[in-house]
Amino acid sequence: MKNELWIGIQPGDIGFTKGGGLVGWIIRHGTASAYAHSFVYHRMIKLSPQGKEIWSTVEAWPSSKKKLDGVQFRVRTESPDKIVRLWRTNREQQAILDKSTSMVGTRYGWGEIARIGLRFVGIKVKGWESNHRVICSNHCTQSALAGRGGLKEFFNYQPSDVWPGELAETADKILWVQERITKVIGKVKP
Repeated sequence: MKNELWIGIQPGDIGFTKGGGLVGWIIRHGTASAYAHSFVYHRMIKLSPQGKEIWSTVEAWPSSKKKLDGVQFRVRTESPDKIVRLWRTNREQQAILDKSTSMVGTRYGWGEIARIGLRFVGIKVKGWESNHRVICSNHCTQSALAGRGGLKEFFNYQPSDVWPGELAETADKILWVQERITKVIGKVKP
């Protein structure tokens, strides 16, 4: 089933995974979400000899090494757990990709991870977010809003406060509304 998620994926789509390691565990459990990581697909690089797609993505990634820490291009070969498409037009798609690329080099938001970890033990802290540091979902939310600024009304938090689970849930709401509007418009006769 998971490999079927690759079918129809396009640049500008947002992927979600459970995430790995300690940071993924903190995010998943601290936010009570199925997802701990998100990223923006940019382009398919090639098919492997086994016919597996290899994609270039842009992701905010934690690392203790400064050169590897933060928003970077990555090569992704494993299937995501979820994919959403928030863009509708080529212009929106390009705006998402442009914003995502412009954030390459932004440092990782370790303060946000500490905040999530504290929440896990019942301590709520506000005010550590920064426009100069991001976690994966901050990067993806800012990218999506660059393509469709009107979607901001769907979010309960500022882009710097959106965690992966919140992004996934909000994307589901947006897609649900779009689907309903499309069905209603399809039933209306000119």
